[in-house]
Amino acid sequence: MTPWLAVPLVLPLVVGAWSLRRRGGVAAVVGACVGLATLTVSSTVLAVAGRFFAPGLTVAAIAAAAGTFALCRNGSRDPARWTAHGRPRWILRASLVVLVLVGAALRYPPMLFPLGGRDQGTYLLRARTLARTGTLDWTDPLLAELGRTPVPGDGDVTSVYRPDPDPQRAGWYEAGYRPGFYLASVGTGRVVPQFLHGQPVLLSAGTIAFGRGGEAYVVFGEAILGILAFAALALQVLRPPWSVLALAAYVLSPLAVWTARQTLSEPLAAVFVAGAAAAGVASPRIGWSAAATLLVGWATTRGDAWPLVAVVAFCMALAARTGSERRTVLGLCGALGAVVAVHAVTSYPYVHDEMQRQFGWDATPGALVAAGLGLAAAAASPLVLAGERRETLWRRLARWSGPLACAVIVAALAVWGIGPGDGRAARLDPLPAALDPWGVLLAVLGAFVVAWRRTSPKRRLADPFLPALGLAAALTCLAYGVQNLPRAHLYYYGRYLVPLLIPAALLSMAALGDAAFAVLRRRRGRAWATTLAAVPVAAAMLAPARIHATAPVTRIEEFADVGRGIDRLAAAIPRDAVVIAGGEGWHGSHTFNQVGGALAMDHARIVLPYRRDEAAYAAAYHLAVRRPAHLGTPPRPVFLLRNEASLPRDDREGRPQVVVDDEVPPPFEIVRRIDVDLVYDRLTPTEGALPRRVTRDGIRMVLLELGTGRDGPDGGTLPQRIRLAGCGRRDDPWRVDVPDAPWVRAVRLELEPTGDVAGLGRGALAVGTVTGDDRTGRLAIAPGQRTFGPFAVHPGTTVAAFADPPPARCDDLAVTAAWLGPWRAAPPAVDRIVHRPDDLHGVPAPPAVFASGRAFSPRRPTVRTPPRRGLSFVLDAHTPVDFGPVPVPRDGGCPLDVSATLRRRDVTDTARLEVRVGRHRATFDVRADGPAVMRTAPVAVGAPGPVARLAVRLDTETPETDRVLLRDVVLVPRCPPPVGGPGHGVPSAPSP
Repeated sequence: MTPWLAVPLVLPLVVGAWSLRRRGGVAAVVGACVGLATLTVSSTVLAVAGRFFAPGLTVAAIAAAAGTFALCRNGSRDPARWTAHGRPRWILRASLVVLVLVGAALRYPPMLFPLGGRDQGTYLLRARTLARTGTLDWTDPLLAELGRTPVPGDGDVTSVYRPDPDPQRAGWYEAGYRPGFYLASVGTGRVVPQFLHGQPVLLSAGTIAFGRGGEAYVVFGEAILGILAFAALALQVLRPPWSVLALAAYVLSPLAVWTARQTLSEPLAAVFVAGAAAAGVASPRIGWSAAATLLVGWATTRGDAWPLVAVVAFCMALAARTGSERRTVLGLCGALGAVVAVHAVTSYPYVHDEMQRQFGWDATPGALVAAGLGLAAAAASPLVLAGERRETLWRRLARWSGPLACAVIVAALAVWGIGPGDGRAARLDPLPAALDPWGVLLAVLGAFVVAWRRTSPKRRLADPFLPALGLAAALTCLAYGVQNLPRAHLYYYGRYLVPLLIPAALLSMAALGDAAFAVLRRRRGRAWATTLAAVPVAAAMLAPARIHATAPVTRIEEFADVGRGIDRLAAAIPRDAVVIAGGEGWHGSHTFNQVGGALAMDHARIVLPYRRDEAAYAAAYHLAVRRPAHLGTPPRPVFLLRNEASLPRDDREGRPQVVVDDEVPPPFEIVRRIDVDLVYDRLTPTEGALPRRVTRDGIRMVLLELGTGRDGPDGGTLPQRIRLAGCGRRDDPWRVDVPDAPWVRAVRLELEPTGDVAGLGRGALAVGTVTGDDRTGRLAIAPGQRTFGPFAVHPGTTVAAFADPPPARCDDLAVTAAWLGPWRAAPPAVDRIVHRPDDLHGVPAPPAVFASGRAFSPRRPTVRTPPRRGLSFVLDAHTPVDFGPVPVPRDGGCPLDVSATLRRRDVTDTARLEVRVGRHRATFDVRADGPAVMRTAPVAVGAPGPVARLAVRLDTETPETDRVLLRDVVLVPRCPPPVGGPGHGVPSAPSP
């Protein structure tokens, strides 16, 4: 933490505002925006160079201040004040001050999302990683170590990252790392980030200056400057009181308030868009250079700004008359091409994915660089024309830009309204809720009025910028009308509207009110004009703000202080340890994406994805046993971070019962267990309306530190070297006899690195199949993978296996079949990490009760039928679910509580769900009413034994229509817990 760094970081903003202070408040605001843009660009250059540390950042800030002074010095000699409608009166000034203070109050405190998975978390984690490493990309230390010193079986670790087969990405992107980050090379461990770099570098500057949490100062500063920039723009294009009304609507907009409090790129983009527009319509000496600088900052922040900046640059090139203006256009176009080229190389996977999703273009980095340079050249192309020819074209474009923008808006509404009807959403979907439906109608009418009104001849600089920005807004509507999102709930997906469309819509509504008021006042008088124009328009503009009074939940601090729980979790994990995070149960992706992302990016812990039990076991076995034995080195500490097994269900005292799987197969044993209970409040997402409710949610996990036990029957494993004769085809599978020993619970197959073993997993994805008890399941085989299992078996039976496709050659395969004993439970001592939010309206968060158990879900790769929908089985009377033999918690020596989690129930009153655990059966009545997602009340069954066959079927009198979505089946042992131990019914409480 270097607090003195705040001085050079603020210097460019102060220099910009000070240089233009004599030209009025509007000019000073634009100068501060220019300073922020130069700081963003210089910091991005520093990050690309890999020198993003306090000394280099100081030099970059000073260089940005010098550049800001050079850009603003001409404006300081401009004789005209930057106000289109005369000197503001005191009542206008007082109104502006009050609105800015209200906006600041609504936007405080900023919300720091310290978890991965969401965009705001990605930006924050990118900033903290950049502050720690000083460079945009970084190296995963475990993968780098595997690449430097490879040993047979490393594929058991690298296979947890799913490879991308796209040949266009070869050499640039091999696999997904985690949401927001890409694995450029599995062999070297090089990781590259998602998104553009403008906002992360500014947030990272706050981290370096003030430590973790210093990003809040950057977010709040951007929010205040965004209000001031919009005020500067409104004062330029509207007369009082309509400019004040537009500012009030922007300040009170719930969507703008929520977005301004997030670590997202939209708040920064809003500053640059409003600042560029205000500069463009202001002063002939500073407008072009200031606007061009702010447009470059916008392009550094948002990828969707690239074509829009090119549109503005094209209009500027047509309207350029002087040599200075032409040089400004060339500089803008050159900077745009450089921005696209830099991001095409440093953020290639993200740029590639966006191009593929938006335009279906599967581009290489070279093609993206060429496209960026071509876009910049096209924007600057009018400069090659003669001056008179260029001026003639500009007059025609300026004349028809209004009708053209209106035509694009009509086309956007048509695209938005018609759509393919396949259930996808568009970015425009939140617009009626954000503006009110009447507000959308008035905004469209206002756009038509503005387009057809005669342009004022007083300001020549208004010619290129107002038509260009109007076209940019219309093109944004057209792009956002395409339905290419999975959903469009508020506020998260409404944030795309904040930088450009929300300000444009509010200004259009205010312009419509101004025009209607002027017409009615001339014809009917002030009273009629106020009643018929001013009041309705003002009511429509301010209508969304009523939610601050009727449902004041927008300003809650979502995920408040949840980062403290992550800090405590990280402190419990050594820096050289490997954490395998996730699981097959409820919120498995949250555990890896959100918590695992925070551990990896914010706390520099090594985190591997845990998607299925077999893959996690193979990675842990290789890291803890096989690799250290091969290298003769001590093993790294290995942890499992498992999510809750199923949906929590409240007990009789209203406490959520959290089921966690706290057992591991041999040769592992659990050295230490930590229960993690992170509870937080968040706005309940809604579609078509602003959020009015708060959801109290949580991420519950168990952290298990693994140790290794002894070999042999007493230690839980018995290795047996065998050879698998034949090719292992489906019609001639390999067969392995299970020892008839009472302690045998499972088998682990380990391929030995001899002969043609590599052919089993070479080339395209192969699939291995394990058959037991007349059941067939499929497991993916990755190149270099050696460990398969453990697979639950019954002593004295025969296990068959085959490869699909079969190996490249039919040589015998050398295999070690390790027969595993009972699963091992956690020790009695339990540490707990608990985070509880403050009571919300007197509603406390009750402590969770952690119970040992196991859930079986569609994440089980060995279950082939029935079909899946998302993370659920589509279960009907004709397609039962057969999980085959499964290991029973607590070695099957206790009675079980059996329950099932159902997501959707299209059934009649006669439907019943039957769950069989070995010889025991639990039956549940299934009803269509009730919560959308529910976990049934538990049904007690007897002790089924250590390995039991698990099957589920739906019994109904109307099998043609009845079906349910089955999320999982939960088995909770009814053993009495050890004193102070992690068994059934131990409440989660903070550690002393």
